[in-house]
Amino acid sequence: MEQKSFESSYVTNDIRTDIYGEFLVYLATVEQYLSTYTLLVFGSFVGEKDKPSDIDLLLHGYVKDSMLDSFRIEKLHSCGQIHVKLEVSAIKSNFKLRSNQELVDWFEVSNSGKKVGKYEAINF
Repeated sequence: MEQKSFESSYVTNDIRTDIYGEFLVYLATVEQYLSTYTLLVFGSFVGEKDKPSDIDLLLHGYVKDSMLDSFRIEKLHSCGQIHVKLEVSAIKSNFKLRSNQELVDWFEVSNSGKKVGKYEAINF
């Protein structure tokens, strides 16, 4: 889904606008550290809940070569209204970027069967 379509579909009130603003700040950090990644938004933010309390993300990617020395995984952890389940690697040759469905399957297995349900992959 393109960013503009995502915004028009899900950023529909002040609460969602605040959460989305926090998400954009988080995304800038992702862009700073990761070269290639998959990012899926799931949970109440892409559901029908008018006033979600957070945005849930699945993140999977490679650290940029230029950032290997300064990268700290804590930079990409959950913070505030951003809840992240992530898998990041610095070793590209040993790490295959997961497809959207593989990322969902990985999350569901590693979280004792918690279901992702509806999700959106955003193209930035």
